[in-house]
Amino acid sequence: MDAKNALMKRENFQELLDTVKDNFKDMRQRLKEKTFDLDNQDENGKTVLINVIEMRNFTEQMWVLLDYMADPNIQDNEGKTALHYACAVDRKDMIICLLLFGADPEIADNEEKKPFEDYRDDMTNILEQVNSIKKEFIALTRKRRKFLKYIFDETDKELGSKLLSEHTLAAFYEKINKEPSEDALKDAHSFITNAKLIKNQYEEAPTLTFEEFIVAICKIVKYNGIKVIDEFIDRFKKIRVKYVPQEEEEGGEEKKED
Repeated sequence: MDAKNALMKRENFQELLDTVKDNFKDMRQRLKEKTFDLDNQDENGKTVLINVIEMRNFTEQMWVLLDYMADPNIQDNEGKTALHYACAVDRKDMIICLLLFGADPEIADNEEKKPFEDYRDDMTNILEQVNSIKKEFIALTRKRRKFLKYIFDETDKELGSKLLSEHTLAAFYEKINKEPSEDALKDAHSFITNAKLIKNQYEEAPTLTFEEFIVAICKIVKYNGIKVIDEFIDRFKKIRVKYVPQEEEEGGEEKKED
């Protein structure tokens, strides 16, 4: 690679990383407006995806990068993939996100270590559950996932913790399904308990990450079909008419997916 191309790659990498870090709200739009090499690597061989994991923020940026086809299995100079780094920072939400998008847990680094080799928890249950709903996950197109993320965030809006609790989900059921509060609380408890992949013994009341929520949605799709989720989204849209995703209004890439 000549010096000019190397400089362009570095500038492209840095511009994308700055967009991810500093301007997340406009990130999707920037990815549509300009062609970025999402698999570009820095001097250490780390992709933007790996850099995002090392920032230890919430997983929104990861979802957008992976939605736009960033490769989770690229190895850095040490042979480590994004999954190695997610395990290193002990973030199961990141691990589930990567597994959903095809991260390979069998790739070993330069020291012949696979991502879960030194991990303190047994990931067998999570791997089995994620692998069982891969086909259904594909049916959740980018547009559907984006809207489900909006619903998840709206449900958690009161606390803003990026974790779905029984309290916030019960309030959502009361509003959307017109359930009595007692029934709504029971339904919320049942949903979260059955959807929970990440067990935390110190957690007084179980909460749900977005990644667990998506796995639960995929299980529903597996047994009931995608139509159930589309009807759920449509019902939410009718109640929250103030929100219309800009991409849907403009047509284009998001609309083509369905």
